[in-house]
Amino acid sequence: MKNLSIVTFAAYCLGVTVLQACDSATPSRSTQTGNSQKVTSTAVPSKDATSEDAAAEGDSVKKTSDKKPKAPGVDNQEVVPPQSPAESTGPSEASEGAPSSEPIVPGSTPAPAPTDPTQTPPPPTPVPPAAFSLTSSAFANNGAIPALYVAKNGGGNQSPPIEWKNVPAGTGFFAIQMVDLDAGTPPLIHWMITNIPATSTKLPTAVPAGNNLTVPAEALGANQTQAYRGPNPPALHRYELTIYAIKAGQTLTLTTNSTTNKTELESKSAGKATLIGTYQ
Repeated sequence: MKNLSIVTFAAYCLGVTVLQACDSATPSRSTQTGNSQKVTSTAVPSKDATSEDAAAEGDSVKKTSDKKPKAPGVDNQEVVPPQSPAESTGPSEASEGAPSSEPIVPGSTPAPAPTDPTQTPPPPTPVPPAAFSLTSSAFANNGAIPALYVAKNGGGNQSPPIEWKNVPAGTGFFAIQMVDLDAGTPPLIHWMITNIPATSTKLPTAVPAGNNLTVPAEALGANQTQAYRGPNPPALHRYELTIYAIKAGQTLTLTTNSTTNKTELESKSAGKATLIGTYQ
């Protein structure tokens, strides 16, 4: 019995030894696979495969040489060649109607377009001289004449104060004619005074009758074909005072006809101004 146990144990040891020898002799799956890949990678290529690879490499080199160099720092952007003058004569369709990049503030005025510095600017528009005018401190134009300056109903019958400005150039002296526009034709003369000095700009109240006046100073040397006679109308009448700037070197020939006088005065004046007053 003891001998049988020893035999059995020896057989078991022999079997274990055989199994270990078999395992060491059989390569693993991973080792076989690695060897297979190694063999494949070291295989000698065929002649046809070598030619096809060379051709493919040549095409790749050719395509690379055909590409144009890119600017430094620019990736994947196509270089656009410059256009000729014929191709860039006008704005592109995409740019037409495009809004300005500068915002427009409501109520503001857009900045003017830049001008050509070589272009001569147009001359400034001349400002016309102010008009020759006649006024009175006693009444406004087309206003009622105060009783101090009329003859009706015991009025003062004094000549009104008058003043003029913006005298035309070349004036030698002034002449004044006052007529009643509603007293028939020709209009009735109420005042006719000439040779008022060109340096004068006004006449005060109550110019005395007579010729070659010594007073007031503004009318020094003036002559009166008709001394002032104040309004005395039967109804509402208009009275027109006209001052004429007679040109230097001219002489006047006046009569009692206001229309003839007007023609003479206008033909020899550098300008005139009027003032109308009313009375009834």
